[in-house]
Amino acid sequence: MSVFDEVAAIAADAHGCVVLSQLRRAGLTDGRIRTLVRTGFLHRRGAGLFTVVGAPATWRQEVMVEVLRGGPQAVSSHRSAAALAALDRFRPGAIDVVSPRGGRRSSPSAHLHETYDLPGRDRDALDGIPVTSVTRTLIDMGRYVGAHRLGSMLDDAVRRKLTTYERVHDRFRELARPGRNGIGRMRAVLEDRPCGAPAPGSDFETMVLRLLRQARLPEPVLQHRVQCDDLHFLLDLAWPDHMLAVECEGHAYHQTPTQLAWDEMRKNRLQLEGWTVLAYTWITARRDPDGLVSEVAAGLR
Repeated sequence: MSVFDEVAAIAADAHGCVVLSQLRRAGLTDGRIRTLVRTGFLHRRGAGLFTVVGAPATWRQEVMVEVLRGGPQAVSSHRSAAALAALDRFRPGAIDVVSPRGGRRSSPSAHLHETYDLPGRDRDALDGIPVTSVTRTLIDMGRYVGAHRLGSMLDDAVRRKLTTYERVHDRFRELARPGRNGIGRMRAVLEDRPCGAPAPGSDFETMVLRLLRQARLPEPVLQHRVQCDDLHFLLDLAWPDHMLAVECEGHAYHQTPTQLAWDEMRKNRLQLEGWTVLAYTWITARRDPDGLVSEVAAGLR
């Protein structure tokens, strides 16, 4: 294997990035490294930091560059960590890096944060990039997104088994203190998501649940299980004492003949058991949220 292939292989695991210590371990002298820079094989990105010319110039590469610039204890955080985890489809864009207080270096292309509290359990790696854990990322994201979006991101992470409400509650209690940016937003989010609560089954359910809470209607049971003879069904939102349920019908799961036949049988069986089932599509909920809330209120009365 040539020296070029060896360096490229090292950089391939880090989105085209390589640091001076890795080059030296590969047997390259400082003079040889300078030659690789001068001849255009390596592009210097900072003190002891290089990218291999020809490696894809992606957003992930830039995140990796900024993390390596931040020192050995730095990790991607906040918005870039949320994008790497695709929390509620959060998009790549701004780059955030957090490092222990006192180790920060200036950067023209990243938002740098310092902290006294970044233990091992708050660290992870995604796609080869050091990042804050999903639990820590969610708490930190209160700085940048509103409570509604933050709640959707948390629900998405719990649905995908990336964290749990319990873990977020526990870490929140440890991190919460007056003056911490965004901590009040996560506190509001967690008030509606106690330990042990099931996550809404979809973003659509989260939206409907928010409408009902804003109207101060009684809190429904999420993913309520109903046994009908030899079958059992999960109801999206249910008030068992009232035998009332709300079904949030996403188009993707209710369009084929087989799915439609199952839905019809399911509703009939529930009605025979005494349940009133109110079904809504995303379009209906978006166009007439007041009508949805009024119908649910009438059902509860």
